[in-house]
Amino acid sequence: MRNFLLFGSLIVLFWACSSTSAETNENVTKFSDEHGWLLDYPTALNAAKEQNKHVLLLFTGSDWCRPCKWLESDVFNSDQFKSYAKDNLVLVKADFPRRRGNELSPEQTRKNRELSNQFGIRSFPTVYLLDSSGKKIKVFKGYGRSGVDSYLGKIKAAIGG
Repeated sequence: MRNFLLFGSLIVLFWACSSTSAETNENVTKFSDEHGWLLDYPTALNAAKEQNKHVLLLFTGSDWCRPCKWLESDVFNSDQFKSYAKDNLVLVKADFPRRRGNELSPEQTRKNRELSNQFGIRSFPTVYLLDSSGKKIKVFKGYGRSGVDSYLGKIKAAIGG
């Protein structure tokens, strides 16, 4: 009987831990994409304040905007950028895909549209570099295939590091 209770307790403990982990993963997924970019601006600002980092806010058309795709592949997907961002930036993305199958949820589409209106976005890609309170430091519009060194240099120069 004692072994049965011990076994039953272990099963309940395992179930409780796995459901808590699933809820945590669901919340992370809800507010971030598969590459770790946050999808919720208020969440990004809170994270930046807590971690004493700057915010890099990307407005992109990930499935139709050629310069957006270049910026993603040349800069944001590079190990050099990822390493720098890990220690210095909170990344947040507002995407505006157009192709069928890439649609965002209605809620995410609404949030991105509101954020775009708030920042007056007229072209893609547009990148805002903000301090942890959301104050604008620098705006980067477009991308001319300058490469990760040049782009990262501009970010570092803007935030003084």
